[in-house]
Amino acid sequence: GNTKTIDCNESTLIVNGANNVINALGSCYAVTVQGSSNTIIADNVVNDITVYGSDQTVFYKTGDPIVWDRGRELGMVNRIDRVPA
Repeated sequence: GNTKTIDCNESTLIVNGANNVINALGSCYAVTVQGSSNTIIADNVVNDITVYGSDQTVFYKTGDPIVWDRGRELGMVNRIDRVPA
């Protein structure tokens, strides 16, 4: 259950756990989320977003990433979407 603001610095952001809120500034190469009830807000995602688990939220402002919602494939509900910058 952490709340943090980080600079992605063109690297991969990996969040594992529950109830984390991460504001990712700058450009992330990729975002991977595992666990449940995490919220990620990224400025830019270059390559891909991969989500495992349930009740995950990933919002990104720019970029055209490939989205892999592995949780939804198993019937879990996640929210992944582009939002206004």
